[in-house]
Amino acid sequence: MRRPSRRSLLITLLSITLILFHLYVAKYKPLQKLIIPTNIIQKSPIKVSNYKTSSFVRLNPNHTYYSFGDKEADEFIQKHMPSNVVQVYRSMPKAILKADLFKVIAVMVLGGVYSDMDTECLRPINTWIDKNDNPMGVQFIIGLEWNNPSDWKHKFARPFQFCMWTFASVPGHPILRNVVKRIVAIAPQMHAQNISYDLVMNWTGPGMWTDVILDYLHEHHQVEPAKLLSNLTHPVLIANDVYVLPLYAFAPYLSPQGNRNPEARVAHYFEGSWKKDKDMIQKPSA
Repeated sequence: MRRPSRRSLLITLLSITLILFHLYVAKYKPLQKLIIPTNIIQKSPIKVSNYKTSSFVRLNPNHTYYSFGDKEADEFIQKHMPSNVVQVYRSMPKAILKADLFKVIAVMVLGGVYSDMDTECLRPINTWIDKNDNPMGVQFIIGLEWNNPSDWKHKFARPFQFCMWTFASVPGHPILRNVVKRIVAIAPQMHAQNISYDLVMNWTGPGMWTDVILDYLHEHHQVEPAKLLSNLTHPVLIANDVYVLPLYAFAPYLSPQGNRNPEARVAHYFEGSWKKDKDMIQKPSA
C-alpha cells in the first residue's frame, strides 16, 4: 500500500482544522447588533397635529410616523402584551400612568424613537448620534434630565435622572423589558397608596426609569453613575449598547443658549396637564 505524501497529509489536516474552525465560529458567533428602526412614536388622548408634532415628520421624511390615541394604545397593549400586563395597564387610576407604561411597551415592540406630544424635534434623528460613533453599536439612546447631586430634591426624583419624554431603542431591549417588569411587580403596593407626584415618579415615571437604567448599566457594564454622569458634556457610547446624551440634548431649556445649544436635539415644553390634576397630591417645595 502506498503511504500518503506529506503534502496530502498537510492538506487533510488543514481541511479538518478549517472545518472545526467554522463549527466553532457558528456556535460562538456573537449575536449581530440591530439598528434602531426608523420609527417615530407619539401618543395623545386625541390625535393632534401642530408645529411640534409636524417637526418630527418634516425633519425625518424617511421615518414611519405612528400616532396613537387612547383607544389605539389600549388595543396595541391588548395585542402585544400578556394578560397580567394588560390588567395592570387597564387598572391604572390616572392617564399619566398609562401613558408612561404605553410608551415603553410601544418602543419595546416596534423599536424607534418615542417623544411626548409637547416636544419639538430640533434636528434630524439621524444626526443624534455623533459622526465619530458607529450607529451599529447604538442599541438604546437616553438623555440626561438632571445631574447635580447637591440640588435635586425640590424638582427631580433622583440626583442623576434620565429623560423619559424622549428616548430611542431597538425592539426588545433588556432595559425596556426590565421597566415593564418593574412596573407590573410594584403595582399592588402602588395601588395601596394615595395618588401623588411621588407615586407617579416612582411607579411609572423618571424615578423608576432612572433606577432601572442605572441598575442595568451597573450590572452589565459596571458603570458608576457619579463617575460617568457628573460632568458629561458630550455623548458617550457604553459598550456598544447604551448611548447617553448630555444634559442639553433633550433638556436645552437648562442651557443659557436654550434651543440653540449645539447639543440640542429635542425641546420639551412641559405642557402635560397631569401635575395640575386636582386629585394629585403635589410634591412639596424645598
